[in-house]
Amino acid sequence: MIKTTPLPARYGADITAPKPGYVPVLIEHFAKHVDQNRYNKPTKTGAFDTTFFWGARTLGTNGEQQFYIDRDMEFADGLKPGLSPFGRCSKDKGVTITACATPDSIKHKVAMPYVSGLLTTYHSFAFTYGYVEIRAKLPKGAGLWPALWLLNRATGSKGGEIDIIETLGQQPDYFMSTLHWDSNGDGTVDGKHLLVRTKTNDLSADYQTYGLDWNEHEIAVYLNGVKLGSVATPEAFKAPMYLLMNLAVGGWAGKPDPAAFPAEMAIEYVRVWQDRKAQRNYKGAELAANGALPTK
Repeated sequence: MIKTTPLPARYGADITAPKPGYVPVLIEHFAKHVDQNRYNKPTKTGAFDTTFFWGARTLGTNGEQQFYIDRDMEFADGLKPGLSPFGRCSKDKGVTITACATPDSIKHKVAMPYVSGLLTTYHSFAFTYGYVEIRAKLPKGAGLWPALWLLNRATGSKGGEIDIIETLGQQPDYFMSTLHWDSNGDGTVDGKHLLVRTKTNDLSADYQTYGLDWNEHEIAVYLNGVKLGSVATPEAFKAPMYLLMNLAVGGWAGKPDPAAFPAEMAIEYVRVWQDRKAQRNYKGAELAANGALPTK
């Protein structure tokens, strides 16, 4: 069980450090609506990207059936649907990501039966080592594939992918956490470690706190402060990574059940902590070059 440490009052009475000596380097309660907090490349402001860094809005290689949309996206012909999958958990905090059937008005452009949402910190925040804490309520329903994960900032899954938590909507009481990486440097993602595969309580019934303790010696995953699994840190996971949160449809999750939609994934907050003596995080201008970042 993780023992939390009280922080100075300025951080809020309900915020505690997961480990002694750790300080918050990212505290995101989504007080600003995602649609007003998308990353702006010219000004280098805003917290979240709503596409993958290369511009993709789905991962066809996974057989996924969703198109990641946002309020301001524009098709090549200038059409702006003005659709947003992002809402609020409550009046002034948290974010929801809703997956639903693609509206008839854009089916011919999207070529996917569902629209949903993706959030990443590719342009705004990356870090090497720390404790990630995400409080979320995952959706239930066949064909849903919610995920909270990290990717290597420079090379994507080839350089390391940590799936903190994935579930299949038809199995909301089964917790999966996995590492993926290129084990021999040949450009193929062939390394895989099933960090956690275990039955839990129904993760769609209420909010749960998901934790990742990542350091140069160990990668460990927690559920509500309880350690579920760990592994010695592979060399590939000793470089800057960024956060991703999304609700995919189909692919590994199988055939979607139309009755499951609209489906909602809710995230109350995201927090990242680091040892104050060994902070390694990068923001804004440091990430603008889209290249590799120093590990020390």
